[in-house]
Amino acid sequence: MALLRTDKMVAAGTSAAVLMAAGLGWNSREPWGMLLISGTVLTLLLSSLAAKKISAEKPFPAALLLFALATAIATALSSYVYGSLLAALPLLTGMAAFYLGQQHFHSARRQRWLAATIVITGVALAVDGLRRVPGLENPELGIASVFVWKNAYAGWLAMTLPIAVGLAAVSRRPLFFWLNLVGVSAIAAALFFTSSQAGWLAAGVGISLVIAATAWQRRGVPARALLGLLVAVLGSAAIVGVLWRLQTGGTGPLAKPAALTRIAGFIPESTSTRQNYWKTTLKIIADYPWYGVGPGNFTAWYPHYFTQPWLYTISPHNVALLYAATLGVPATLLLFIFLGQIFWRTVKAWIRERSANPGDNDYLWVTAWAGGALTGVAHALLDLTFEVPAILLLWWLLLGVMHGHHFRNKPELPVSPAFRGGMAGAATALLGLVFVLLIADNAYRQAVVLTSTDAPQRYALLRRSLFLMPLSAATHEVLAQHYWEMVTTHNGNREENLSAMIAAARRAAELQPASAHRQWILGQAYYLALTPERPYWPSIIDHLTRAIAYDFHDPTYYRTLAEAYLRLGWLSHAQATIQTALDLYPEEELRKITFGGVIYEQLGLKERLDTLRGLLRYTGSPSP
Repeated sequence: MALLRTDKMVAAGTSAAVLMAAGLGWNSREPWGMLLISGTVLTLLLSSLAAKKISAEKPFPAALLLFALATAIATALSSYVYGSLLAALPLLTGMAAFYLGQQHFHSARRQRWLAATIVITGVALAVDGLRRVPGLENPELGIASVFVWKNAYAGWLAMTLPIAVGLAAVSRRPLFFWLNLVGVSAIAAALFFTSSQAGWLAAGVGISLVIAATAWQRRGVPARALLGLLVAVLGSAAIVGVLWRLQTGGTGPLAKPAALTRIAGFIPESTSTRQNYWKTTLKIIADYPWYGVGPGNFTAWYPHYFTQPWLYTISPHNVALLYAATLGVPATLLLFIFLGQIFWRTVKAWIRERSANPGDNDYLWVTAWAGGALTGVAHALLDLTFEVPAILLLWWLLLGVMHGHHFRNKPELPVSPAFRGGMAGAATALLGLVFVLLIADNAYRQAVVLTSTDAPQRYALLRRSLFLMPLSAATHEVLAQHYWEMVTTHNGNREENLSAMIAAARRAAELQPASAHRQWILGQAYYLALTPERPYWPSIIDHLTRAIAYDFHDPTYYRTLAEAYLRLGWLSHAQATIQTALDLYPEEELRKITFGGVIYEQLGLKERLDTLRGLLRYTGSPSP
């Protein structure tokens, strides 16, 4: 146990957490992934607080503490508390990573190892992405590796690229210098094939900062650095050129003359689409300016406001707007005040160290961290980045190392027992919550994959999950589905199962009332339980209409409502409902409907629209 409490072990564990986050990639958005990251970092935080060498001269900035408080308030006042708990955990975990970064990476040696770890993740993910280029079917979609979404993948690569350049700048041994340049070339080539304009721009901002600050601190650019930069550019170009020709034997999309323009992402809709995302998000902010709609609730509230079905998104592609919409404007202002403090202190450290130690490479480390952190901010303001907990963890850690660097020459003072106890208590409570949520989520995931033949086991798992976390709307929804299957398979008492199904669906809708999907589930449950003895028509129409009002782009909601109208004998209402749905999707706009580059046929949208046309013909009205 004494070994686990040492300062070195906490630093090593933090580096290992970065490796784990990179390996999880997009899976860090899954509940089990983000809980795994949170559990690891919070355990390291408790170990850090138990260590003896903790400096009181590296406190949390006041703006950061207030931001944490604002996040807690937004979570408590959220319309869906369980979803907000899951979404707030990565933010609180990031603040814990900030603390670990400022306390345990004060020496140049540790910063070197941390930088090497981060660069290794960048190179490994770059190689994994580059090996997919020969089979690339659509150059516009780019490569994504374990991050699934090219934008998020570009965000990780873009943040690691300035750090790789900074690591090369401080390398004293020629071997390490040239190895780092190979890594820079690989990461840059992979970033090119993501076809992410935001990634290129953000990486350019970060690298420019690293180069400019390094040259300013060294009072010039050494010849070796210029040669290294040239080699990195040529190496990256060589990798791109070789893979360009190897792609499906030189006959694939990349071999076509227009591919360069396409992969560069010069698509006029790109900017206008983001502007529409931002305008829609501003409407949410205008209605909920103080504490937002709650962390993690953006996808439930966004469909209430957007105007065109092909502009659906899981993120506004701007972290300032995302946090303003989900946490509130005051919390967002506090976050950017905190960022201003961090970067201002970094500038002061540059000025101080340029005068005191102009020839000391160790002082250049803060340049690499600042480049990576600035890249993260730039990319998050233009694209999907901090929505992925793995990337968020890395960014907060970089900020922590920057903040700790500012205090590196301060005297080590012991932390007060009150501060240590308060931090330990909060971390212990969060860690306990993480373990409870992990067990509940594991039971839920096991129940989802079971079929009706395993009904008793599935029911037991769902009850266990609800016992541990009764606020999960998704678990109540699966429980409602379980009871429906019990009804259709004539397993148990039909009346009891129907009542239990409606109760579970109602509870899911009560827990997440802003969700169109939950309203549709409840309306469908009433519809399926409909009998002459149970005339649920008012509830059916109410919840299905509410689902359409909350999210008007899904044809499934219109179909269920139209079927309900037909069963009531309201033919004109059914025809009007179907026609409204079909009018949303004019043929010339269908190709615009994408979700991560997946066209509408693959989403099943075409099939659902064809079903609506068939239903319209059934009513006696000609189908368009």
